Amino acid sequence: MHRLLPVFFLLLTGCATTQLPDLKNLYGVSQEYAEQPPVVLVHGVLGSRLDNPDTGAEVWPGSVTRLLFHDYTDLALTIDPDTLEPLPNKLEVAGITDRAAGRDFYGRIISVLEDVGGYVASTPGTPASSRDRRFYVFTYDWRHDNIDAAAELDAFIEQIRADYDDPFLKVDLIAHSMGGLVARYYLRYGTTDVLDDNDFPVNYHGAERVRRVVLLGTPSVGAAKAVRVLMEGFKLGFGSVPPEAVLTFPSTYQVLPHPLNNWLITMDGRPLERDVFSAEFWRRFEFSIFNEEVEQRVRGCGSTW
Repeated sequence: MHRLLPVFFLLLTGCATTQLPDLKNLYGVSQEYAEQPPVVLVHGVLGSRLDNPDTGAEVWPGSVTRLLFHDYTDLALTIDPDTLEPLPNKLEVAGITDRAAGRDFYGRIISVLEDVGGYVASTPGTPASSRDRRFYVFTYDWRHDNIDAAAELDAFIEQIRADYDDPFLKVDLIAHSMGGLVARYYLRYGTTDVLDDNDFPVNYHGAERVRRVVLLGTPSVGAAKAVRVLMEGFKLGFGSVPPEAVLTFPSTYQVLPHPLNNWLITMDGRPLERDVFSAEFWRRFEFSIFNEEVEQRVRGCGSTW
């Protein structure tokens, strides 16, 4: 789910050839309908570029050299030891990670919206009419709590409603990977934080503002790979975003396997019950921050972490 290469087309596989469907003809009929709701693309983890406004440098993903060799420790958030909340950081979202090092992340889906769907890229704050066929790219800091992203998505959609001068306008969402978790939370709970207890009262705030949602590779019951990311970091080129940096991202924990999901099995295929949300689990097996090598790096960084 952390691969930023969403599958946008169903491959039609034959005995000897593989061919893509003719999307222009397949969806050409929809072009006859002038009034289409605006589409909002919601990216997943690693999906937005992050800049340092003080230096003007792109911290994520940065240059090819940076992707291949940098340790990306500058992505780490500083956590308040009392509240366990991230302190304000200087990195700013600077757009979607559409491509990097020759790899296409979200460029393909954007080109399909434009070339096949006939949608025109727009930004909130630009007046529109009901006959406009527009799409918007919602970007957020993928390191932070998904509830924060849901609140930002709400403001994003409210601005689109204002642009169309329609307080009852509903949008369509295309959400990839963790972006689907943001979308699902928004549909059910809107901007309300319901994670402090076990009641989870549903208000359907977001559902009143969204017509349809397309989820691409969304880990609705969590992803076992998130455990590995916390252990090893994100592998990039010859290096990685190290676990001591990933551990500071609240969003990482929100992608962990659901407690009711059997995510770990023995060699003979039997479920192995382990509480991935227990610190004792990580300490017992010396995973992640409890790994001696990682711990030494953290201690060597002084007050940085």
